[in-house]
Amino acid sequence: MELNVIKEKSGGLTAIILMMVVIFSVFSQVVAVEKIARPSMYALWVIALIYGTIRNDGKVRLGSFSKIFLVGYGMFWIYCTIVGMFNGKHFEANYIRALVKPLIVTIVGEMYYNTSRSLINQIGRIYLICAVVFAIWVQVTFLPSYSTWLTTRIYLFGEKNSAGQIWISAILIALVLIDYKNILDRLLSYIACLYLLIMTGICQCRTSLLGFVICFVCYGVYKSKNKIKWILCICVIGVLVWFIPFTHQFIEQALFLNKYAGADLNTFSSGRINLIIKALHRFSAIPIIGLGKYYVDCSYVLILAETGIIGFLIIEWIWFNKLKQCVFYKGEKKEQAFLFIIAIFYVVESMLEGYPPFGPGVSSFMFWLVSGLLINRKKDSQEGKI
Repeated sequence: MELNVIKEKSGGLTAIILMMVVIFSVFSQVVAVEKIARPSMYALWVIALIYGTIRNDGKVRLGSFSKIFLVGYGMFWIYCTIVGMFNGKHFEANYIRALVKPLIVTIVGEMYYNTSRSLINQIGRIYLICAVVFAIWVQVTFLPSYSTWLTTRIYLFGEKNSAGQIWISAILIALVLIDYKNILDRLLSYIACLYLLIMTGICQCRTSLLGFVICFVCYGVYKSKNKIKWILCICVIGVLVWFIPFTHQFIEQALFLNKYAGADLNTFSSGRINLIIKALHRFSAIPIIGLGKYYVDCSYVLILAETGIIGFLIIEWIWFNKLKQCVFYKGEKKEQAFLFIIAIFYVVESMLEGYPPFGPGVSSFMFWLVSGLLINRKKDSQEGKI
């Protein structure tokens, strides 16, 4: 074990593998390099699993949450298989596939439990850089001039919701988790965060923007020692941003306030509310086992409609345990703040999108990886294993 820690501090193969899986996971979202990045990503996650076993003396070391996730997924798979014999749509249930990637990432994160704080910083920096490169590609490929964008009334980038998760996660890591060596390092990261936030607005990732705002408000209310100052600061920034003509115009277009001016809440939500009501109505006809493959932009309603009360209880049991780990984490203050904030972000995302916090695809992988690294690192440190 001591040899592994020495390798960790000097970089070593662990650093290379973890940083490579981060790089190729983000770049798998870039269509221009997808044919190379996606298979490379899958291969690297397998390599990470194999090497994690080797570095743990040939043992598949699972943390407490990995065991919960494995048991939950096994129960869910068996349940869908049994029900699928009578209703074939359960064989095609979205969440049978959606749970696989975060499960693998969780196992990897918990296997690398003795990852040093400095390596976690490196992983965070690499993720931030990759997120910026991804944003630049989106800007160059899909977005017209700023003046043209201001008059556009359609979404220009179809995968905006997945991109929003990646970009906001990178911002949260840079603002809350990473330790900076000097002012220049911090300044460059903050500039990158500003760019990613602007791109999140330009791509009209409204759910991600809402989650970003709410997670910091929640932090100010529940975690900050200077609650009044924190909330006043957020209010002042909000007022200034709203009343400055340039930023006000940007916010109106980013949130499509002009497009939906005078519209009801359902229209403003792109029809989500009516679709959710429809899904709940259909679910009420078969509440125990659900309808089989289905989709609606709310993960809780989607799971209910698709797999019924039984499937819902299994999957939400997994999510509840992860939330509990993040919210009640007792490690370093910066790590506590990050896990709390990103958990709140994914609570918002899960209410307004169909797959978060489990996906879609690899869009949420950094949440599962970093939370696994941090939570198990602290646990083993307390036990004297580091």
